[in-house]
Amino acid sequence: MAAVHPLEIVINALGLPITGEDPVGLALGGSETAVVSMARALARRGHQVRVAGARTATEWTAGVDYVPNATLAEDLRDRPCDLFLSCRHHDILNQPITARMVGLWYHDHADAYRGNDLLRARSRASFSLFLSRFHLEGFERRIRGIAPYAEVTSNGVDFEAVNAVLAGTYSERPFTFAYASRPERGLDYLLREVWPAIRERYPHAELLLSSYDAPRPATSELSRHYALCDHLARHTPGVVVLGVLPRREFWRRLVECRALLYPTSFPEVSCMVALEAQALGVPVVTTDAFALTETVACRETRVAGPCGSRDYLRSFLDIVGRLVDDPAFLASARAAGRRHVRPDTHSWDAIAASWEAMVEDRFARRFERHKAGVLRRLVRDGDREGARHLAAGEEDARVRRTPPLPKVSATILVKNEESHLRRCIESIEPVADEIIIGDTGSTDLTADVALSLGFERYGGHGEPPRRRIVDIDFEDFAQARNALARHADGDYIFWQDADEVLVNGGLLRSWIDDNVFFDALKIEQRHVMAFGSLASDFPSRCFRPDTPEGRLAWYGCIHEIIEAGENTLPERMATLPDIVVLHTGYFDPQLVESKRQVRNHPLLVKDRRLHPARYPGFTYGMRTYLQIAQREIAAAGRVTQKAYLYLNLGYEIWHHHVRHFPFPYQQHAFEFSRQILEEMARHGLALRVTGQVPIEADFGFAGNRGLIDIPPADIPRARMCYATVDELRQALLRRCDELDVALAPRLGTELPPDAPVESDQWADDVLDPALFGLTADGDPIGPITYVEREIPNEAWQPATTRLELPDELFQVDDVAALAGNRRSE
Repeated sequence: MAAVHPLEIVINALGLPITGEDPVGLALGGSETAVVSMARALARRGHQVRVAGARTATEWTAGVDYVPNATLAEDLRDRPCDLFLSCRHHDILNQPITARMVGLWYHDHADAYRGNDLLRARSRASFSLFLSRFHLEGFERRIRGIAPYAEVTSNGVDFEAVNAVLAGTYSERPFTFAYASRPERGLDYLLREVWPAIRERYPHAELLLSSYDAPRPATSELSRHYALCDHLARHTPGVVVLGVLPRREFWRRLVECRALLYPTSFPEVSCMVALEAQALGVPVVTTDAFALTETVACRETRVAGPCGSRDYLRSFLDIVGRLVDDPAFLASARAAGRRHVRPDTHSWDAIAASWEAMVEDRFARRFERHKAGVLRRLVRDGDREGARHLAAGEEDARVRRTPPLPKVSATILVKNEESHLRRCIESIEPVADEIIIGDTGSTDLTADVALSLGFERYGGHGEPPRRRIVDIDFEDFAQARNALARHADGDYIFWQDADEVLVNGGLLRSWIDDNVFFDALKIEQRHVMAFGSLASDFPSRCFRPDTPEGRLAWYGCIHEIIEAGENTLPERMATLPDIVVLHTGYFDPQLVESKRQVRNHPLLVKDRRLHPARYPGFTYGMRTYLQIAQREIAAAGRVTQKAYLYLNLGYEIWHHHVRHFPFPYQQHAFEFSRQILEEMARHGLALRVTGQVPIEADFGFAGNRGLIDIPPADIPRARMCYATVDELRQALLRRCDELDVALAPRLGTELPPDAPVESDQWADDVLDPALFGLTADGDPIGPITYVEREIPNEAWQPATTRLELPDELFQVDDVAALAGNRRSE
């Protein structure tokens, strides 16, 4: 059945060259077979389909255009597509691909995708296709919040070709079996352990080995494994190496077999050959794990237990024996497979129809949610006709598929920022559709600077101007930022303080415009400290206020962060590369100290009293204790009793509380805990919780099965080979024994008897340990419940971005010219 509104679809498939010929007549891998088969099925439904691959010329085959992917991004600028489907490898989405919707089609286990390599691709994707529930679950463990953007599909079967094989002439061979997966997925175990035991029971048994056309592995370890499997295949009795066969030819041999054998510990996400075998009526004997529990229908031919164990081998042999000797069991296994793999569920045409319905549904839901954004896109692109149709409620398919252009509201919370405001605003202009300044009581020329830049005062009546100033009552930072955010109506809120400068704002805007997946975008905040030093952290700078899981807001009277609730981070976060917010507010040490004493310290105490369970409050309590102790030591020239007390209290917050928090809430705190331990170790002081001086250790160790690839000079230890893990463990224990003298407990001293109580300079620096759930002796006060939540890869902080920062970023405005316009106070 043809689609009502045909789609223009581009499938990008890196990997083996794809010719477009019928996959049944070729020896293609599973993902390549799926790409060609789905492209043909979608074309049969009336869609315009292009497949981009590793080729040099364009070719049209069976209703599908096969084009080079080297020029794809350029081609799409001239001829955008409705759906861009990236198959298996998604690096191309780092380029500016013009498409109305992007989807990711995964073919490998989640472990094959590591780090932030897929950050841009995941950001742009409206959906991701997974080949099984098991496949999706692996990604759910790695990527928080992916479920609303996930679709479970399946590999398919060419039933026309299968029926042709079944209609042909063949004879069943009860003692013939087959293996057709890659060698590293269990062939060595089959040939060394399983097959000899089968041959012992059935001396005339025959094992057919076949595979698809693929390059030999590049890594030395895998290459040696292939060589081992080749040797075993040549020298194991009863093994017939068919080599590389086209699919149809292999099926003609497979249909005669009693079973497909697949003893494996490989985490299969589908297994296309198992689907094909069941469609042919051939039972599959395999491991009862991974996606094989979904792909292989007959529970009784799936083997429980870890592959390679004695029980696994015994069960595997028992199942093979029943398939050979028990006709009723054989018939039951065949029937289960055929009931499961049917044309209405596993034909490529059925899968194509389900994809079409899913994509149209996602287009429709996106359009209904974001009509204003669609109109903004049409107006920006100069599509007057489309904008007119949309305004009149006469949307056609093209308009309904137009991706929305998000509105970005930038908010700036200010007080007496006349010297910095202009530079701040100029840096965020490439990002913002509207800029809202929240004035918390400036008494300098801050408002005059803003008015000179085109801002207007807004009291809440009438249409709000694009650049406006509103008055905000300041009680604490979360309250003030949330009050300011209520004046914004953008799809995204970007926040910045007046003493900050956004670097690479245009790049940030491109991320926002393309982003579908992430709710909060983290950006490196680089603090310019006195004497030119830099310190960085990574707050969520740009976020969608409304998410599927609820509304995001600021939490915390000070050191406030974006959360979906207290101690609940946004589901979908990403740390963006190559974008920096430069903060110059810490450049003047005296100003920093004034803010800390007059503003920050009281707000920290307020936060602890109002929000005693808030995770970041504990972290900043640790930092405050550490900073006070360091100032005490610097002022007195030695460790005072107060410094010693505060170092211990800082560490005890970590020991009793913070180390139990979820990972991101531990991150900064771990660094502070190590700094505290370093201070204690430097002065030879014992921790109260252990009674011992902290240990400083220098590690250098490497190991690998086979040979270590790291040069010896890079490892400050001798290289040595070990036969077994137990032998290695014994050697490590001997090394530890050698350290006993150096690591013998040292009680040290709590403090020299003549240590001063505290320095005169910082005598007023006091922080009650009860605010952090501790007694004065460092013991915990009552239990605190910690909720562990898995954190996505994208939330981990990358290495500090290297950017050349222009000198003008460190300049401040000369406001003398505005002095004559200063308002009377």
